[in-house]
Amino acid sequence: MPENSKTTHSLEDIIKGLQYAVNSAQEMIRAQQISAMREYFDNDGNALYQTIKTVNNDTMKVPLISLVPHNVLLIDEAQIEFSTKVSSVAASNPELSPGELDTRHTGFDMDVTSVNGGNVMGVKVTFKAAKTPEGVARVIDECNKNL
Repeated sequence: MPENSKTTHSLEDIIKGLQYAVNSAQEMIRAQQISAMREYFDNDGNALYQTIKTVNNDTMKVPLISLVPHNVLLIDEAQIEFSTKVSSVAASNPELSPGELDTRHTGFDMDVTSVNGGNVMGVKVTFKAAKTPEGVARVIDECNKNL
């Protein structure tokens, strides 16, 4: 792209893109969690077990799913900061006369070229561990009944 060309995007498009990025990250987390659950069951849905020896030298089959934590990782907070130049303000309602702004549908075009000497966006994403989902807890409880 030539150095003098300007790329503008509506503020709405920028926010939608950022929201899409957060939603995609959440979806990746969910997919990973479902994939991880499959590691504890065979193709027929039977729980996989680990045989262990007790202090009395007895053997015991313990479901693998009950041997590891199953806390869920969630995006708790996403903060995104960026500087941009507002290149124009335009009403999206074509029935308005020139100069009349419909504040309910006003759009901002943002110049995403360098502002104050840099193309910088600050991103901070905070994750938190949530409790084990009730469905997973019930599966673990059912597997543990066989102990």
